[in-house]
Amino acid sequence: MVYQRDADPADPELSSKVLFTKVLPKGAGFGEIALMYNDKRTASIKTEEQCKTYVLDGGTFKAIIIKASIDKRIVQSGFMEKITLFDSLDKK
Repeated sequence: MVYQRDADPADPELSSKVLFTKVLPKGAGFGEIALMYNDKRTASIKTEEQCKTYVLDGGTFKAIIIKASIDKRIVQSGFMEKITLFDSLDKK
């Protein structure tokens, strides 16, 4: 479950100040906003049963995002090079 609170973590009334909760499906990721902007977490996670979790540091996360962006641009560029819309104008 994801819990988002609008209070200081040291607040003794913290548990009563839950703003938002949701249940994540198996395999879901979380925490990407904090990783992207090097910011504090905006939510906490509690599991309802024992599970495995994986941790990704900010540098590795950013490297993955950058590589995915570059790969996407390469694919898009290859597609654009195949468009022959204006070829007939060059031949005149």
